[in-house]
Amino acid sequence: MNRVRIMLALAAYVARMSQLLSRSDRRSFTVLQIAAGVGLLPMILHSMFDFALHMPGNAMWFASLAGMMFHPGADERSQAGGQARYREALLEPVGHRALEAAIEP
Repeated sequence: MNRVRIMLALAAYVARMSQLLSRSDRRSFTVLQIAAGVGLLPMILHSMFDFALHMPGNAMWFASLAGMMFHPGADERSQAGGQARYREALLEPVGHRALEAAIEP
């Protein structure tokens, strides 16, 4: 049963890495996802032969890398208005005009 889970994780890994490597845009988050995938591969391969993910530290590191790699990312349309929404969400709880003026370009 454990081998089946590892093979499913490896298949999902290969599918996602091929998707990431075929992207035409090389945004910094895409590069971070590829780097997380490179760090994830040895852990998947090591799990085929040992119980490495039974240790809590290794399991948390695996979950962090997998979360980064499999995150869908933001699409192009949401990024155009995303910075303005982020600035509004950041400043709304504070409510200081001085901080708002400091962030404005």
